[in-house]
Amino acid sequence: MAFLGVEGTSGSFYYPDLSSGPSNSDFSHNSWSNISTSYYKWDVPSAGTYELHANLRSRVWSATGFMKYRLYRNSDGDTNDIHLRMGYEFQNSVTSNIQQHFTWVATTSSNSEVWYLQGNKTSSSGGISLQSDSNGWNSCWWRKIG
Repeated sequence: MAFLGVEGTSGSFYYPDLSSGPSNSDFSHNSWSNISTSYYKWDVPSAGTYELHANLRSRVWSATGFMKYRLYRNSDGDTNDIHLRMGYEFQNSVTSNIQQHFTWVATTSSNSEVWYLQGNKTSSSGGISLQSDSNGWNSCWWRKIG
């Protein structure tokens, strides 16, 4: 994609292949936790302002409730509320998947910064989670905008 610039870990954007990642990723009930520090993260190479993108396939299987997501900046533990995003909610205990796209704008003065995707769900059911497989892969990618 020429309009994005040069792809790569030191370029203007980076789109990692997550197809070898976990097929199902559970996360905390009524508390925040990193979903996967290996796959659901943005590792930016230099100081600047970035768009952090997440394509997430939210799964609600035989459960009632919802999930929400936020960024966690690893260097200082910042979880600014401006980074909170509502995920998918379902109240009738059916089986459902939905693909969602989230975008955050985040700035760092560091020459190496990592943000992690955190999740929180309203039910202790394992049926509320992220799913990623050949029916639809998740992705976390960044683009430097300033």
